[in-house]
Amino acid sequence: MATIDELMALNTNIDEKDINKAVDEFINETDVNDVIDSRINDPLSMYMYEMSKWQPFTEAEEKQIFKELGEAESEDKRKQLKDEIFNRNIRLVVYVAKRYYKNLKHMEPIDLIDEASLGLLKAIDRYDYTTGYKFSTYAYWWINQACTRSIANDNDLIRQPVHIHEFIIKVKKAQRKWEQTHDNNAPVDYIAKELNISEEKVRNVLIIIDCQSNYISLDCTMSKNSEEPGDTEVGEIVPDPKGNVDFEKVEVNQFQDRIIEILSKANNKTSTRSNRSIEQTKRMVDVIKRRFGFDNCRIETLEEIAQSYGVSRERVRQIEAQALKILRNPKYKRELATWK
Repeated sequence: MATIDELMALNTNIDEKDINKAVDEFINETDVNDVIDSRINDPLSMYMYEMSKWQPFTEAEEKQIFKELGEAESEDKRKQLKDEIFNRNIRLVVYVAKRYYKNLKHMEPIDLIDEASLGLLKAIDRYDYTTGYKFSTYAYWWINQACTRSIANDNDLIRQPVHIHEFIIKVKKAQRKWEQTHDNNAPVDYIAKELNISEEKVRNVLIIIDCQSNYISLDCTMSKNSEEPGDTEVGEIVPDPKGNVDFEKVEVNQFQDRIIEILSKANNKTSTRSNRSIEQTKRMVDVIKRRFGFDNCRIETLEEIAQSYGVSRERVRQIEAQALKILRNPKYKRELATWK
């Protein structure tokens, strides 16, 4: 089990007294109605409303419930106590998560709060009340870690390894420090000296930072208001550089499909008047497809088609002539001529 000293070592810039003071100020707030707006269906507003129903433990209550949790033998009893501890400390989760709202790009605040809640659950499982530290002090670090890891994993369109993400934060911090006293961007040698690393490594990170600000998701819509109907996604208008679409072939296939459709409809009408069967219609379409090599098939001779049907070569020629006569009809001829 991690000790509080090990957790404190994760971030030496924050003193334990500062944590206690900040957390105490937050958990002593009893009215959160000011953060609940009129959007009753907003998940974050609803979450804040449910959170306001739970009050934090007093110091005596906190020690007593963790003592009961350690002594509980029944799994149901342990679950009941853990649920109460979780609900009584949910304000701490929101408090820590709020500090990262300004860093969110592709995450919703409610998603970050959900991830931060996992840190609270870990703290509940690992906290030892006999150490003398308040639970809020211990849980703060687990919640904070859950937030930073969640942002590193899910906040960018392209996921960076956690150590790279943390390094990017350090570089940005050095840049802000330089910009506080200068009017230009921080030079590479300054950042390298500030972080005690090579200039080449700084340049590589700066390239990553520049790329992060230039890419967008293919699922993004072209409209600023994604609720508007008829929005076009970026992915719908971006061409595929690896695509190899043969538009001429597509047009030929459409032309062949239209010929088959014309012959089927026209011959069906004729078959109704002269009592020809549906099989004759199918045979006419098949003869045209094989004679002219539809669907990228080999062009067959009259003799080959005749042998497959067991009829004479002349009969196949007559079927072909009948089909061509239909297609030469002025009703269809003008339409088919537009495909040239």
